[in-house]
Amino acid sequence: MRRIAALAVLLPTLGCQAQHEPASSDPTSAIAESLSLPPSRVWTILDDLVLAPFWVGNSDHGTLFGPLWRSALPGIEDFVYAPPDGDCRALKGTIRVDWDKASNTVHFLSKWRGLPLRPSVHRTSGVDFFPNAFHGAPKDFDDGSYRLWVVLSSPTNKANFWYDARTLQLQGSDFNFPSGPPAGTFPVPLPIFAITGSQAFKPQQDGSAVHEWTITYDHLQAEGGFFSFAYTSYTPQDLCESRAAQPSTGQLRPYVTSWFPPGQGPSWDTVLRSGLAFDLNAEETNAFPQTGGNLPYVFSGVAFIGNLMATQGGIPRGSKISIPSSIQNVVPAFFPVPGGVDLGCHTFVNDPHVTAPRFCEGAH
Repeated sequence: MRRIAALAVLLPTLGCQAQHEPASSDPTSAIAESLSLPPSRVWTILDDLVLAPFWVGNSDHGTLFGPLWRSALPGIEDFVYAPPDGDCRALKGTIRVDWDKASNTVHFLSKWRGLPLRPSVHRTSGVDFFPNAFHGAPKDFDDGSYRLWVVLSSPTNKANFWYDARTLQLQGSDFNFPSGPPAGTFPVPLPIFAITGSQAFKPQQDGSAVHEWTITYDHLQAEGGFFSFAYTSYTPQDLCESRAAQPSTGQLRPYVTSWFPPGQGPSWDTVLRSGLAFDLNAEETNAFPQTGGNLPYVFSGVAFIGNLMATQGGIPRGSKISIPSSIQNVVPAFFPVPGGVDLGCHTFVNDPHVTAPRFCEGAH
């Protein structure tokens, strides 16, 4: 009842934004009605009230509006960032996506509150950072920025990952060997996931931020169009530490390809069928002109705020998705965020699978 009362009071007081606000005083109805109106770049009461994704329209023309929560969508081995003061109470983002096949546009509008200014990350090798030959993100950075990733969380393809027949060590995937794999290797087909992202941005002094961009409907691409997307996966780097029947009990480490050129991304209707998700990363501030402002190693692996929009109801505040559970197709799919999402929140490494028992050397 308090939310309904707040909405009834605040909607008429939004001044020049009033013409963009729905008439209903019921939160659910008001949010649903707002999706037929132009998106507002101002944080409104609807951004406060939205607790789950709202979808309208179809794959040709439609709108998505939903909340983004701290640590809702961290990947395996991601370092999950927290404000230096340990207070996550103000953190929230929202995302609105409007797509139209006829005009060949997909427009993203993200809004944020409570973002720490100039995020810094300092980690310790072997404790909360693990060097990775297949993902060259830096261990430390200062005066950082933020970047929002568009994630196709359902497998969008498969690729062969090539292992040395003698050592069982990962040598790379099909994408590392366009002329064919090295001699003495054998393939293991594994699922891969497409990701693309915005340009980097920084919040205002009050921790608020608005970042929007538009891409083409016919080909998914990064903001600015310099690249289309990259593939990522979670793979054993030592096949001896993998158990095929229960992969989440073995070693699983991040793997990422190089960026793909423009024009190679899937169409937006394919994206909508591929488990659409969003994840805000903290990252180093670097113009990287050689990659059009995109990270040459693609993503930082420092997760912060996100959600899985493809899940009915999304991921609720205070919970995080369990990728190992998803791999095994077991429940629970969500777990509480370590340290919570209020006062006393802290950084942590999510689901590290850096090493595992050497299953190939065990009893048979």
